[in-house]
Amino acid sequence: MPDHRILVSAETHEPKHITNTTVADAGKVITPLGGGASELRALLPAEVGIRFAYGEIGVDNNTTAIALGTPSSGDTTLYTESDYIQITNGRIPDIYFDENNSIVVFDNNNKTLITSVTGVYEINFWGNVLSSVGDNVVAVKFKKGTTFTSFTLKNSVAGADKVQNVSGGILTRIVAEEETGLWIAAKLAANITISDLRMSIKLIREE
Repeated sequence: MPDHRILVSAETHEPKHITNTTVADAGKVITPLGGGASELRALLPAEVGIRFAYGEIGVDNNTTAIALGTPSSGDTTLYTESDYIQITNGRIPDIYFDENNSIVVFDNNNKTLITSVTGVYEINFWGNVLSSVGDNVVAVKFKKGTTFTSFTLKNSVAGADKVQNVSGGILTRIVAEEETGLWIAAKLAANITISDLRMSIKLIREE
């Protein structure tokens, strides 16, 4: 009987490949091809139960303003959800998806992103904001389905029609088929223009 320790890959039964490996093959596994054959390679994320899902809404060079009144609740801290209106104006956004875009889709009617996978997501937003009134405060909230997240993005707009950036992100659970969108409010009545924006959602952990 030959000493199996000195057999090369071509002389062994399946699985083969081990004697042909180098340091660069670290982390790869021997996986079946079918028909009694196998190969040495890195597994794809989907083969180990990992799925990537992300989508993005973008607006560039928008000049259409949103007319906002003072908070009807009287809450100038902008934490009252009923004071917010949805951001739906401007041109149809650009949408950027990964190769598995069946998981995240864009709802053109509501300007929202919808995912078919329940899990923990990272939601991010940034926008260039102008207010027709100075000394204003502009706030943005994320909404999932019928529920607002607890996170409120706020920034002061010191001068009228001067660009200020509002940005931030949150980790939150999104249920499959929930719409995720952007809502806005302001401390003072003003025409608010979001000239450029991005909102993205990215799956962190699937449930």
